[in-house]
Amino acid sequence: MHRIGTQVEPLVSVTVPTYNRPDYLRQALESAVKQTYRNIEIIVSDNASPQSALSVVQEFDDPRIRFVRHETPLTMFGNHMYGFRNAKGKYVASLHDDDIWEKDFLEKLVPLLEADSELIVAFCSQWIIDENSQVSEARTQHYNTAIGRTNLRSGLYQPFMELALRKLAIQPASSAVIRREAIDWHAVPEHIGPMWDVYLSYKMASTGMEAYFLNEKLTFYRIHGQSDTGKVPTLKDKMNAAVFQMACYGQILKEDEENKVLSEELREHVMHRWQHACTSAGIALMKLKRVREARQYFLQAMGKGWLDSRTWAAYSISLMPPPSQPLRKWLLDMTVKARA
Repeated sequence: MHRIGTQVEPLVSVTVPTYNRPDYLRQALESAVKQTYRNIEIIVSDNASPQSALSVVQEFDDPRIRFVRHETPLTMFGNHMYGFRNAKGKYVASLHDDDIWEKDFLEKLVPLLEADSELIVAFCSQWIIDENSQVSEARTQHYNTAIGRTNLRSGLYQPFMELALRKLAIQPASSAVIRREAIDWHAVPEHIGPMWDVYLSYKMASTGMEAYFLNEKLTFYRIHGQSDTGKVPTLKDKMNAAVFQMACYGQILKEDEENKVLSEELREHVMHRWQHACTSAGIALMKLKRVREARQYFLQAMGKGWLDSRTWAAYSISLMPPPSQPLRKWLLDMTVKARA
């Protein structure tokens, strides 16, 4: 541990999964090494980039950086979990290779955790930036409003399952510091894929511990053409995203059968999200002309008893005979637009 005056700083592990984005990685690492909170290790996990990220890491000549290159590609999930599972710090924080931290991100959040042993996570608000690192005020406002942060007061929250699952306000992947030993990182299931941060929010809330929200924008979340959030998704992308959402919300529902930590209202909300994901996967498959597969997803959603008009409309369209393909496509497009 480092000591500043009489203040002891516990080690914080900063996980930086990266793949083939050297310019963005350089900015991310610069924001990490310049943290005013000094006692950190930075785990850079290079997921078999065509051009190794080692040269970028070497530019910093910082002994706190631990570089690992995976010669055999991992899944995106696997690369994220590698950092968490190999962290040595009392606390962990995720820094994507295309995001940036304010220099006092850790300095402001870590003491909150140190002051309260019942606090499992401290998180903050964030800016939205573009590929040129320019802040978008409009997108920032929209994003923070969408996840319920804009009017959220700074302070302790317990329980915080509503924040975790209904509002999705915590965002462990980009703007949170977590008490490492409070989570079994090896038990996070791989099949949830990129939805790991939603699942992790549920797991943190299910411990019965506290969360602290600091209503300051201390991180910069980048949306650009190389990111999943910035690019125009293909039908296959939409289908895969929906399948991972199904896996995540299905896993939460399965675990809650035993744990019983969700309220009846919130469990119903998670069920609706699972069913919505089923329908979204089915609609994507319909557009890919994989109608029989699509129908199975619609039937899964309908089998839970929630009478969603979007699901019933899509299922009805799937029953139309092949000669009506143009009409089927038009009706399906209208169904999607009406829902939007």
